Amino acid sequence: MIGNRDRNQRLMTERKKTSTKKKPVVRKKAVTTKKKPSNTRAKQRKSAQVSHEKVRLVPSWLGFMIKLMLVGLVCLAAFFIYVDSNLRKDLDAVQWELPAQVYARPLEVYPGKSLSLTSLTEELKALGYRFQSHKRTGYVQTASNSVTVYARSFQFADDLRSSAVCKIIFQDGRVSELWVDGQEQTIFRFEPLLLGSLFPSHHEDRQLVQIDQVPKALQQALVATEDREFYNHHGVSPKSIVRAMLANFQAGGVVQGGSTLTQQLIKNLYLTRERTYSRKIMEAAMSVLVDFHYSKDKVLETYLNEVYLGQDGSRAVHGVMAASYFYFGVPVRELKLHQIALLVAVIKGPAYYNPKRHSERALTRRNLVLDLMVQEGYIQPKVANWSKRQSLDVVKHPTRSANRFPAYLGLVHRQLKQDYSQEELSESGLRVFTTLDPQAQWKLEKSAVETLDQLAKKDKQEGEHYQLATVVTSVDNGEVVAMIGDRKVGYSGFNRALDARRPIGSLAKPAVFLAALQKSDQYTLTSMVQDQAFMIKTEDGQEWSPRNFDKKSHGDVLLYQALAKSYNQATARLGLEVGLPDVVNTFRRFGFEQQVPMLPSIMLGSLSLSPYDVAKMYQVLAAEGFKAPLKVIRAVTDSKGELLDSYPLNVEQVFDQKAVYLTDYAMQIAAREGTGRWLNNVIGRDQTVYGKTGTSNQQRDSWFAGVKGNYLAVTWLGRDDNKPTSLTGSSGALRVWGHFMKQMPDEQAPRLVPEGVGFVWVDEKTGLLIDEDCPTARLLPFIEGSQPSESTACSSNRSKGLLERLMDW
Repeated sequence: MIGNRDRNQRLMTERKKTSTKKKPVVRKKAVTTKKKPSNTRAKQRKSAQVSHEKVRLVPSWLGFMIKLMLVGLVCLAAFFIYVDSNLRKDLDAVQWELPAQVYARPLEVYPGKSLSLTSLTEELKALGYRFQSHKRTGYVQTASNSVTVYARSFQFADDLRSSAVCKIIFQDGRVSELWVDGQEQTIFRFEPLLLGSLFPSHHEDRQLVQIDQVPKALQQALVATEDREFYNHHGVSPKSIVRAMLANFQAGGVVQGGSTLTQQLIKNLYLTRERTYSRKIMEAAMSVLVDFHYSKDKVLETYLNEVYLGQDGSRAVHGVMAASYFYFGVPVRELKLHQIALLVAVIKGPAYYNPKRHSERALTRRNLVLDLMVQEGYIQPKVANWSKRQSLDVVKHPTRSANRFPAYLGLVHRQLKQDYSQEELSESGLRVFTTLDPQAQWKLEKSAVETLDQLAKKDKQEGEHYQLATVVTSVDNGEVVAMIGDRKVGYSGFNRALDARRPIGSLAKPAVFLAALQKSDQYTLTSMVQDQAFMIKTEDGQEWSPRNFDKKSHGDVLLYQALAKSYNQATARLGLEVGLPDVVNTFRRFGFEQQVPMLPSIMLGSLSLSPYDVAKMYQVLAAEGFKAPLKVIRAVTDSKGELLDSYPLNVEQVFDQKAVYLTDYAMQIAAREGTGRWLNNVIGRDQTVYGKTGTSNQQRDSWFAGVKGNYLAVTWLGRDDNKPTSLTGSSGALRVWGHFMKQMPDEQAPRLVPEGVGFVWVDEKTGLLIDEDCPTARLLPFIEGSQPSESTACSSNRSKGLLERLMDW
């Protein structure tokens, strides 16, 4: 056992030795073996180095791009924030340049008012009321002696009047009964007629509406035609954009847009009209922001106020309210379905689809709009078919025109500029309430045109060159109620009523007689005045020798006769007796802005004045010696109806009331027996009329200024080139005045005789007291204490008959 153990130990020892001897070989093999892995690791290190270089290169490029993208995103975010803030600010309070709206006086109706059914109908038609059997706002029903008006609401300067049903009953040319909403009333005001606007430089006209004032059918028609996905998209319609891109790609340029209503609004308010992709991108971005911040109703309301819908001369019609008046003569809330469809049809091309010029195109487009409304389920086919059978229903003349009554609007503008800047007048949406009476204006225009036509027939060569101007005021308050400044009454050029300063001729004479009659201890209506030729030298050494129009002298005449017959020689002698300084002072007290020279020729009308200036003078005579600035504006409010200014009546007494009464009485005789006696042919003798004719040298100017009832009118007629005419004051201007006043109501109560004035019968030859039954007797007023004390007998045994006595006043 031991031997075997020893043997085994030896074997193990030998194996260990053998194992020890083989190690270097193994090591060599190991070294040899390790050479290949060594090359692999070098390659790996080289590969790792290359990979590391690649890793270092890629992050550098990506980093630059990331940084660039971050910068771009920051810029883009800043841009969107900026655009967003401005959009929110601007759309919350879009400041359109709104022109001032100028209104006439409101028509006031009350029992006892002189008003015919014809006159009321004319004004209601001008206001856009429809004479049909419908019982809703904006319609009128007439009967033989009554009219029922479904009146609109209106914000006056002092009150908001709700819509109402007004029934007016007439009898003998006057209002006998007035009922409002079933209750008997004492007065009712209709909304005033819009005369025109004071436009900004770009002449845009619009009247703002709120979305609840726009008929639902109009909103539906607009959406169905212009943007059927309006209530579903977010400012931009991808379908429309894709469709437009395909069309543009095929055409090789921008030929079609995929704009939504929101995009159209953005383009109109903020962007240009160029068709480029950059502009479309900007438009789309802004549209998304608008849709994000604002309701669909707000976007639609702004669009309806901004959209361009036509051209009225130089006036650009913007917004559905202005367009509704322009095309149909009524406010937008009163439009019928076929009118609504036409209004929407015009949007695509206001010039191309203008229904006043291209009716067939407009009709086709209108019917397409109705079909689109059917497709979208807004209306039934039978409703669309009925609407298609209707005419375009467009008014020939807009009820709201830029050129209505231009002479009067010119005066309004001048007075407003005293209190408001041009920017305020053309951009702030002011509402101006004036004194113009449309019925008086229409009557004046008609009288002027007809009279000029008659004069032209008598003298065809000369008649076509005649021009004229007239100013009409209210006696009791000095309000200017009508005015024309050209024979073409709608012409807006040179305003002769304000700017044509012409010699006034004999219109100056009442001032001379008033200067004398103020000295009641020296002069009365029966003072004797010598009508004889004379000559004096003026301060500059020139000779002045006035002559009568008929080239005759009439000897001694009574003072009132000298005025009634318009004797130049007698007037000049009277003025010189009174004293030229007193006469000039009398002229100045009338309130003329220009200097009155100290020259005797002014007594016979060498003073050059405009019809408006003459109206100031005669207004003082008509107002019994009280002077007040002629009033054109009653009140001004802002666009929301808040009162900004009112214009009260400021009165100053400048002449003795009694002396003025005597002067006016002498002009009554002038109008009935003197140079104005033609008026007896057109105005009954039961109506009080007084005034004075005027003719300048060589008959270059024809004038008449006079009063009937509560109206004063001054008319001038002549040539712009200042050449002589064949007209006198009686044959020219008086005819226009007479035809006009014949149509005007005589509402004023008889003029009261001032305290301290009494009437006595005098002899019209000597001026002495006489029996009233004598043929030469005349009843004349005298200031107490100035009446004649001596009397005379009748020059004839014949006494006045009943008819003669009735002819006296």
